[in-house]
Amino acid sequence: MTALPDDFAEERAAATERERGTWRERLRARYPTWTSGLVRGFEVGDGWREVAEDFCRSLDDRLGGEATCPDFRLTQVKQKFGLIRIYFENANSKSLPVVEQVIRCAEDRSRTACEVCREPGSLIERRRYLRVACPAHEHVSFSL
Repeated sequence: MTALPDDFAEERAAATERERGTWRERLRARYPTWTSGLVRGFEVGDGWREVAEDFCRSLDDRLGGEATCPDFRLTQVKQKFGLIRIYFENANSKSLPVVEQVIRCAEDRSRTACEVCREPGSLIERRRYLRVACPAHEHVSFSL
């Protein structure tokens, strides 16, 4: 049987290189099954590191680890409309309510933490773009 081509090989390689030596790489290594669907990696700033780590740790604690939900995959962890957004696939009927609750908690936490530095921040709009920033970073351009 022939293996299917990886349509996202270049994006996966770029994410792997971008995340090398960072908290993102370590988090993916800690949860390799659940994070294997993150084609573009963790697309959030360092200020939301604890939000992402606590999200994964809480899922692990509440679901009983990757072995109990081997088909579950995170597909995107990114900033959208100013908050962390977490997308997934293959949650079963038992895990779905837990996953949704843990996602809501992460979204709530991201609402008050600067995505750049983790200091207290608020949702701001700059050039029709929403993001959470502290006073020190509200006028700073930001990219991963």
